[in-house]
Amino acid sequence: MATTLDNLRFGPGDVVAGGYRLGQRVGPRRFLGAGPGAERVEVRVLEDRLAGDLSFQERLLGAVRAMSGLSHPNIGVLRDWDRVDGSLVVVGSGVEGTCLSELIERYGALDPDTVHHVLGGVTAALDHAHAHRIVHGTVDADHVWIRADGGVTLAWFGLAPVLDPHQQTSASEDLLALGRLSYQMMCGRAPSPVWRPDPGDATGEMDPVLVEQPVPIEPPAPVAVREPAVRFPAPPM
Repeated sequence: MATTLDNLRFGPGDVVAGGYRLGQRVGPRRFLGAGPGAERVEVRVLEDRLAGDLSFQERLLGAVRAMSGLSHPNIGVLRDWDRVDGSLVVVGSGVEGTCLSELIERYGALDPDTVHHVLGGVTAALDHAHAHRIVHGTVDADHVWIRADGGVTLAWFGLAPVLDPHQQTSASEDLLALGRLSYQMMCGRAPSPVWRPDPGDATGEMDPVLVEQPVPIEPPAPVAVREPAVRFPAPPM
């Protein structure tokens, strides 16, 4: 019987990948969990079609090995993977806190202090990873977390290039995505993609290229009266 979104054959309390115990189920294919040292992890169940893809599993193994040497306070990585009852599961660094996409959905445009703080954490993560020739591939609000201690984590380094080996991934693509993320935080919504012909093609026969149609950003309320979206711990005296 194939694994389905609502009929997984494993769940809270089960142990996967040699020592990661599943905890609360937080989505159709997502669990929180704990590692052998009680560290927090997130476990995702991948699409059924990947279970028999040996080349994918080789890429996954290579990504886990590559991520093992990547350590930084602002980085969450792909840690491990396993086959469980015919399904592939991946284990990533867990984060106790709030997802950035939830903050934007709740507050809309974020205050300048929050935007600056989040960008500082994400930029630090990308700087460190790029220095080690590692790219993220999906820098977006769903992968950025504001931790309970006020820090920022860019999660799931290593997974995107494995899931889609044909996706164009590079340090430049990560930085372009960072720009889109900045826009989303300041406007409360992602930039709207608009298709138009490539202006460099005189014949008009080439496929259109995807460009970003900017939307004017409304100026925020004065800082003195604007409530921060997130209150970060005060530095020690």
